[in-house]
Amino acid sequence: MENNDIPATTLIGLGPVGRAAARTLLAHGHRVTLWNRTAAKAEPFRDEATIASDPAEAVSANGTVLLCLTDHEALYDVLGPVERLLAEKTVVNLSSGTPPQAREAARWVAGRGGDYLSGAFMSVGDDLSHPLSHVLFSGRRDVFERHAALLSPLGPRHYFGEDPGLAQVYNQALLSVVHPFALAVEQSAATFEGWGVPAEDFVPHLERLTDVLKAFVPVLATTSEDVNAELAPDRMMEASARHAADTSAEVGVDAFLVRAVRDHYAARAA
Repeated sequence: MENNDIPATTLIGLGPVGRAAARTLLAHGHRVTLWNRTAAKAEPFRDEATIASDPAEAVSANGTVLLCLTDHEALYDVLGPVERLLAEKTVVNLSSGTPPQAREAARWVAGRGGDYLSGAFMSVGDDLSHPLSHVLFSGRRDVFERHAALLSPLGPRHYFGEDPGLAQVYNQALLSVVHPFALAVEQSAATFEGWGVPAEDFVPHLERLTDVLKAFVPVLATTSEDVNAELAPDRMMEASARHAADTSAEVGVDAFLVRAVRDHYAARAA
């Protein structure tokens, strides 16, 4: 006999993070129904989860549907043909998108009689168990609280308010730091290697630098022009970025991010 006390959910989308979410929920004893457009990605879970044959079967299986899709447009591709089944369902959208897209998705689901919760993973790669991984949420508080037991295995939860767009505000604003940072580290490592410095020598210094950068966040995040001008005079920053870009160029590294910084400060100084 099925134990209805065990949390049950449908998860649609088995990219790297979707697969990690499925493994995490199953490891915590949840009953999980999976569907993915490419069926082969669901096969490794066949012994532990229920594999739905199509979106209609997936949505019908449980009261809560987690979406781990590439973007918000994919929500309509997957759920549009089965929208009649969304009444009294809760859609937890963990796909990437913009705040207006999240708000529109919430309106769309509500118009079909369902509840909507906007979410986003801030994870260390696809390691949801990492101590620094967490999940951002916004939407109706009662919906968020009602699904606490189901969502808790995915990582520490941060709730930002009733506006479904807020989770994506936080997600995308934070990613605007993550993406350049990842590229900057790659360019830095390539520059070190180009000058013959082995990884075991420079990696500890990159790690130490990230700790130093924490001290700058409260200052750099302010909108005060006086503070920023005092911290970083434009001509000094232009020269510093120019030297960094030239050092990379000497060993064939295209440090385009640093060149963009150089050009930005040169334009401000002018």
